[in-house]
Amino acid sequence: MILGHCIALFLSGLPAHGAETEQSLVDRSFFVVPIALYTSDTGFGAGLAGFKSYHSDQPRNSSVQFSSILTTRKQFTAVVRLEQFFHDGNDRMYLNVSYQKFPTDFFGTGNLTDNGDPERYTPEKVTLETFYEWRFWRNLKLRTMLFVNNLAVVKTEGGRTIESGTIPYPRGRFDAGPGIGLVWDSRDNTQATTRGIFAALDYTGAFLEDEGGAYNSVTLDVRAFFHPLPDLVFGSMLLIENRQGDVPFYLLPRLGGQDYLRGYEEGRFLDHSLFLLQQDIRFPVWRFIGGAVFGAAGRVAPEFGKAFSGKFHTACGIGARIYLNREEHMVVRADAARGDDADGFYVTFSEAF
Repeated sequence: MILGHCIALFLSGLPAHGAETEQSLVDRSFFVVPIALYTSDTGFGAGLAGFKSYHSDQPRNSSVQFSSILTTRKQFTAVVRLEQFFHDGNDRMYLNVSYQKFPTDFFGTGNLTDNGDPERYTPEKVTLETFYEWRFWRNLKLRTMLFVNNLAVVKTEGGRTIESGTIPYPRGRFDAGPGIGLVWDSRDNTQATTRGIFAALDYTGAFLEDEGGAYNSVTLDVRAFFHPLPDLVFGSMLLIENRQGDVPFYLLPRLGGQDYLRGYEEGRFLDHSLFLLQQDIRFPVWRFIGGAVFGAAGRVAPEFGKAFSGKFHTACGIGARIYLNREEHMVVRADAARGDDADGFYVTFSEAF
């Protein structure tokens, strides 16, 4: 059984000089979460996560988020995210910088992988992702993007496939490139959405590599939310991704983990094309505690045309929500999910989508 535990502490910033208004104290609010967890993938782990919101006088709050965790299996992750809104919330800048040294499992490529005897490898990765969204008509925005990804496989254990060299770039590679997209975003917030529609069609191209050739990616991400009753939210998601060219194996579209097809191991299914449907129902339980039920179906394929037919992997689950600050949409979720031959338990900030 996969277990998890999360302890939360909310800290409100103190005034620096004399009395301040209630609004300025809100602007100084700071939220910190010490985390202790156990999963079958990580063993026991401990870390820290935090959330700082500001510009609360604007239609959408800007925020800085950070998290870091170290597990008994020597898995370490550190992430800093910035979400800054401009022009009364019409424009948005997003920045994500992360470092990982994370021993993990490789189940192979394709839609029919077996989780009985995965290969173990340790990637060390530094990633930078940033985009700017410019609103030019109603909720329609133009998005420009830039990403940098540098990964090295520093260790393999029983890496039959990885060490054989039959998969692309088994030792890692440097990739970077730009992107462009169209976005419709009428969501009330991005952390724990209750109403609105998000739809994004993105194109990215990795044109700068330290070896090998380029690749490109096209992604369609559609999410719809409505709440017929207070605190009752129906959320739906459609994700289609196609990545072609000289793609390293660890950058292939993937299913599994805490966000996409919960209930399967992280990266359980990966290939050049992906199709995913997800449905969440989130409801109130008592005061600041909520619950959720959810389900998903998805598959991967080597070609775009084959991603829509064949065997679909399904999963479903239940979850709990702790709303630390409803006005600022700060939520901790705990989800337990079951797939055909696997299960998962996840404790993290924000909703899966």
